[in-house]
Amino acid sequence: MTEAALILIHATGARSGFVGCGVLIEGSHIVTCRHVWADATAEGCEAVAEFAHRRDGDQRVRTRLELADPCMATSGPPIDLVLLRAESIPSGVPALQLAMHDRFETGDAEAQAMVARPRDDGGDPWLEVTVDGTLRKRIGADGRRQFSGMREQGYWFVRGSSGSPIFKRGGQQLAAILSLSELGVNDRKSTLQEAFAIPATAIRRHVERIAAAPAAREVGISRAELAEALEQPWVADTPVAELPARLKALFVAARARAADPLPPTNDGGDIAATLSTARAKLGRLDTAGSLATLSDKLAEEEAARRQRILPLLAEKAAIQRLTYDYDAAKTTLWQLLDLAPDEVWHWIDLGDLQVTTGDLTAALTTFRAALAAARRVEAGGRDEAAALNRIGDVQVAQGDLSAALASFQADLAIVERLAGAEPAHAALQRDLSVSLIKTGDMQVAQGDLTAALASFQDSRAITQHLAQADPSHVEWQRDLSVSLDRIGDVQVAQGDLTAALASFQGSSTIRGRLARADPTRAGWQRDLSISLNKIGDVQVAQGDLTAALASFQDSRTIRERLVRADPVNAEWQRDLSVSLNKIGDVQVAQGDLTAALASFQDSRAIFERIARADPAHAGWQRDLSVSLDRIGDVQVAQGNLTAALASFQNSHAIAERLARADPANVEWQRDLSVSLNKIGDVQVAQGDLTAALASFQDSRAIGEHLMRADPANAEWQRDLSVSLNKIGDVQVAQGDLTAALASFQDSRAIRERLARAEPAHAGWQRDLSLSLERIGEVQVAQGDLTAALARFQDSRAIRERLARADPANAGWQRDLSVSLDRIGEVRVAQGDLTAALASFQDGLSISDRLARADPANAGWQHDLSLSLDRIGEVQMAQGDLTAALARFQDSRAMRERLARADPANAEWQRDLSVSLEKIGDVQVREGRRAEAAESFAQALDIYQAALRRNPGDIQARLASVVPLLRLGELRGAEGRAELEAALAILRPLAEADRLDHRRRQWIPKIEAALARLGPPGP
Repeated sequence: MTEAALILIHATGARSGFVGCGVLIEGSHIVTCRHVWADATAEGCEAVAEFAHRRDGDQRVRTRLELADPCMATSGPPIDLVLLRAESIPSGVPALQLAMHDRFETGDAEAQAMVARPRDDGGDPWLEVTVDGTLRKRIGADGRRQFSGMREQGYWFVRGSSGSPIFKRGGQQLAAILSLSELGVNDRKSTLQEAFAIPATAIRRHVERIAAAPAAREVGISRAELAEALEQPWVADTPVAELPARLKALFVAARARAADPLPPTNDGGDIAATLSTARAKLGRLDTAGSLATLSDKLAEEEAARRQRILPLLAEKAAIQRLTYDYDAAKTTLWQLLDLAPDEVWHWIDLGDLQVTTGDLTAALTTFRAALAAARRVEAGGRDEAAALNRIGDVQVAQGDLSAALASFQADLAIVERLAGAEPAHAALQRDLSVSLIKTGDMQVAQGDLTAALASFQDSRAITQHLAQADPSHVEWQRDLSVSLDRIGDVQVAQGDLTAALASFQGSSTIRGRLARADPTRAGWQRDLSISLNKIGDVQVAQGDLTAALASFQDSRTIRERLVRADPVNAEWQRDLSVSLNKIGDVQVAQGDLTAALASFQDSRAIFERIARADPAHAGWQRDLSVSLDRIGDVQVAQGNLTAALASFQNSHAIAERLARADPANVEWQRDLSVSLNKIGDVQVAQGDLTAALASFQDSRAIGEHLMRADPANAEWQRDLSVSLNKIGDVQVAQGDLTAALASFQDSRAIRERLARAEPAHAGWQRDLSLSLERIGEVQVAQGDLTAALARFQDSRAIRERLARADPANAGWQRDLSVSLDRIGEVRVAQGDLTAALASFQDGLSISDRLARADPANAGWQHDLSLSLDRIGEVQMAQGDLTAALARFQDSRAMRERLARADPANAEWQRDLSVSLEKIGDVQVREGRRAEAAESFAQALDIYQAALRRNPGDIQARLASVVPLLRLGELRGAEGRAELEAALAILRPLAEADRLDHRRRQWIPKIEAALARLGPPGP
C-alpha cells in the first residue's frame, strides 16, 4: 500500500518533463525537495503531480500543484524541503504517516524510486524500483541523514530520483525522502553508492505547525506561544490529525490553571515561588519548562529529605545488626541505598552482612555495586580500592583465586599510585601495606610461598617505617605485628620453624606492649592471645608440647577475661572455643583423651550457644561442625566408633546445609569433602570398606570439581591427592593392589607438581614423601621389594633434607624415623637382618631423643615403643630371644604407663595387648608355654574389657582374634573353643564384607586347624 503514495512531479509549459518525485503524507500534503519544486516551476512553468499508481484509462491521473509551505528554518539556511498542495487527490491514494521518533527512521531501509532506462520503442523511460540501503543515525549540519547502498550491482538513484520516499525495512511510516545522491568511485577505486535524505521527523515539524495554526488562531495562541507549544515532548507522540484538538484543549485547561490563584501555604516562600514560576510557564504552554521547574524543586527537596533520613536509616541498620536481626538490617540498608545509590560504604556494609549470612553470590553482586558507585563518585580513589578488596575476599571464599588475585592486584595498583603520589600520607602508605598482605595471602593459597614472603616483607617494611616514624601511634605498631605474623605463617609452611618462632615472638612482643599500655582495650588483648596461639602452634610442630600447652593456656586466660567482661560478644566466645580446641589438640598428642574430650565438648557447648543465638551466621554453624569433628576424632581414638560416626554425621549435616545454601562458597564445599573423609575413616575402622570407598569417592568428586573451577589453587590440588590416598588405602584393604597403586600414583603426580612448582614449601615436600611411602608399601605387598626399597629411600632423602633444614622441627625428625623403619621392614623381608637392625636402631635413636625431650608427649612415647617392638622382632628373627624379650618388655612398660594415664584410650589399650602378644610369642619360642598362655590370656582380657565398655568397638573385636588363635594353637585339642570363637568373629564380618583382604585369609587357616582337630567331642 505504501507504494501508492508515490507522486511523479512534472513541469509543464516552456520546459516540460519529469523533474522528480514526492509522496502524499498525512494532512493531505505532498512532500518533496526544494530543488525539485524549483526545477518544476522554473522559467514560468507550472508543476503537475502525476499519481504513479492511479490511472484514467491508459494515462496516469494528473493534477496541478501549488506551494503549501516553503518550510523555512527559523535560523540558518533552509533545508531541502517544501510542502505542496494538490488541486485534487484521487480516491484510494493513501496519505502516509510520518515517523514520530528517530528509532523509526534509522537502520536497514529501502527507497521507492524512479530511475531512467533507454527505450528503443520511444516509450516511457522511467522505471519504478526498490533500492536497499541503511539510514545512518547521524544528522548533518544541513539537516540530512546519510543513506548508504547495500548492493554494488543493484539499482541506484539518478537525476529524477529526488523526493523518492524511503521506509525502514518492514515499516509503514515514511522514514525520509531522498535529497541528494552520488554514484561513482572513491579514492580506492571501489564503487561508491551514497545518498542523503531529509528525515521524516524534520518534515513532521512543519506539518505539525501547519496543522496547528488554525486551532491556535481560533483560541488566540500567538505565533511565539505556538512555536513553544510545538516543542513540548508530548507533541511528537500525538498523531497529526489529533494535534489541533489536543492543542485547543491544552490551551483552555492550561490558561485556566495558570489563572487560578495559588492556595495559601505554610511551606515557605520558595515553594510558592516555584509554583508561581511553573504556572507562568504553563500559561505560555511551556509544559516541559513547567514540569522541569517542579522536578528541579522536587529533586532539591528530596535531596534535603535524604540528608535528614539517611543518618536515621544508617543508625537503624547498625542497631539491627547489633541485635543479630540481619534480614531487617539488610532491608534497611536497601531502603537507604534506594535513596542514596552512591553511598559506597553502605553498599559495603550490605555486602558484609550477606557474607555473614553465607550468601556469597549476593555479596559479590553488592560489592560490585559498591565498586560502580565508587567509580561514579571518584574513579581510582580509596573507596574503589576498598570495594576491590571486598570483591577479592568473596572470590577467595568462592575459591576463584585467579579472580581474587586480579582484584587484589587492581586494588594494589590503585593504592600504589595513591601512596606514590603522596609518600608522606601515612594512611595511604598503610593502605598499601594492607593490599600487599591481601596479595600475599593469595600467593600463599596458590602455593607461591616465595612471592608471598616478598609481599609480606614489603608490607613489613612499610609498617616498620610508619611505626618508627611515630612510635606513639599504636595502630602502626599493631600493623607491624600483623606483617610479622604473616611472615611467620610462610616460614612455617616453608618448614623454617626457628625463623617462624622468631617472627611470632616479635609480633607477640609488640602486642604485649600494647596490651600492657592499655589493659582496657579488648582488641589489644585479643591480638596478644592470637600471637600466643601462633607460638603454641610452632611449639607443637617442634614437639615441645609442654611449652605449647602453656602458650595455649595463656591465650585461653586472656580470652576468658574478655568473655567475662563482655558475655554477649560472640567473637570473644568463639575465640575462647578456639583456645579450648588447641588445648584439646595438645591433650590428644599427650595421650590424655579424657581431658581432650572435655576441652572439645566445652568448645562445642560455646559454638552451640552462639549458633542458636544467631542461626543465620554461617560462620558459627561451620565452627560447630569443626567442634563435632574434633569430638569424633577423640571418640575414634577411644574406640567408640558408633559415637564417632554420629559426631561426624552431625558435622556432615551442617556442612551439607551450608553447601546447599551457598553452592558458590568453596570453603563450604571443601568442608563437605572433609566430613565425607572423616565418615569414611570410621567406616574403614568398622570394616565397612564398600561404604568407606563410596564416602572417599564422593569426597574426591568434590575435590575434582573444586580443582577444575580453580586449577591454580594449590590447596584444592592437595585435597584431591588426600582423597586419592584414602581411596588407595581402601583398595589395599580390599586386596586390589593394582587399583591401589594407580590411586597412589595419581596422588603422587599431583604432589610432584606442587613440590616442583614451590621447592621451598616444606608441606608439599612432606606430602610427596608420604605418597612415595604409600607406593612403596603396595610394592612390598606385591613382592617387588627392590622397587619398594627405592621408594622408601626416595622418601627418606626428602625427609633428611627437611630435618637438616630445620632440626628443631620434631615432626620432620619423626617422619625421618618412620622412613628408617620402612627401609628396615624391607630389609627384613629381603632377609638382610643386620641392615634391618641398623635401620631400626637409627629410627630408635630419633624416637628416643624426641621422647626424652618431651616426656609428656604420648605420641613420642608411643613411637618409641614401636621402635622397640621392631628391634625386638629382628632380634627374635636372629634367634636372640633374650634381647628380643627385653625389648618387648621395655615396650610393654611404656604402654602400661600410657594405658594407666588414659584408660579410655582404646589405642593405648590395644598397643598394650600387642606387647603382651609379642612377649607371648617369645615365650612360646623359649618353650615356656604356660607363661605364653598367660601373656595371650592377658591380651585377650584387655580386648574383652574394651568390648564390655564399648560393644561396638570392631577394632577390639578383630584384634581379639590374634590371642584367640595363639591360645587355640597352644592348647591343642583343648583349644577348639578359642579357634571357634575366632572363627565366629571373622565369618559374620566376611559375610558383611567388613574384612580386609589380609584377615579374610585367616578364615581358611582356622578352618584347616579345626579340621585337623577332628570333630568336637560329645
